Amino acid sequence: MAKPHDTWLISTFGLVLFFRATESLSYAHQRPQISSKSSLIIVHEGESPTLECIARGFPEPLIHWERVEKRINPEDEKHIDGGIIAFHNVSWTSTGTYKCVAENYLGRATREIQLIVLHAPTINVEQNPVLFEIGEDARLLCVVESDPKATVVWRKDGNSLVSEDLEKYLEVVLFWREFYLKIGKVGRDDFGNYTCEATNSLGKAIKTISLIERETTEVPGYHENVGDSTEKDNIVRENQVPPIPSDSEDKNSDDILSEQVKLSQFTQISIECARGFAKFLQTILRN
Repeated sequence: MAKPHDTWLISTFGLVLFFRATESLSYAHQRPQISSKSSLIIVHEGESPTLECIARGFPEPLIHWERVEKRINPEDEKHIDGGIIAFHNVSWTSTGTYKCVAENYLGRATREIQLIVLHAPTINVEQNPVLFEIGEDARLLCVVESDPKATVVWRKDGNSLVSEDLEKYLEVVLFWREFYLKIGKVGRDDFGNYTCEATNSLGKAIKTISLIERETTEVPGYHENVGDSTEKDNIVRENQVPPIPSDSEDKNSDDILSEQVKLSQFTQISIECARGFAKFLQTILRN
């Protein structure tokens, strides 16, 4: 017969086993959970930042990284190991939002980390040189990438253009990075080299765009300032295809009248044949 003390020990041991089994069971069905040290990392170009996320769950979650709205730049010097991305000598092109994704068979969890790489301005010129005719409104474009935001100045011969003549020059900015310079009614003095200068607290960038006159295309064999109208007519006649002579030019008026009568008679006969054929079809359909 079991003593009360032994019964208590058996009951206590059973409870311990029960709680441990319950704990293991609950632990075995844990969905992924993610924690991270920071959701915003700001560095300078050339530094080596690390993005890290810590995932918990059972079974142990599988972790991979995604870049929001863009692919992870394959040219970056980086090492990805589970929940860690380690950049080396980071470039400004790596700026963006990165998403850590942890998954197991119970579900998935995500955490976003924003990476901002501060850098001096860079300028891209999409077209150079640029060609316009005299009297047209010219447009020059430079695309500026910069963080912090850059101040852009257009110059020609060392002078700031927009501040000199607001009616002649107009600056337009689109999407915080596309800087247009509009030059109204281009004259010969406007042709030449223009510079786009972008400056922020980390440095400066300069690009040169050449504005060149586009010559008016003339039609071969035609000159607008021809004094003698006879010469114009001769030019036109030379380019014209001679008319094909008709057979009627070699026939007299009697022959032409005779052919017209024959044609009229043939037409009348054709009409009578068509009417007869129509009556024949009606007869067949009625029967």
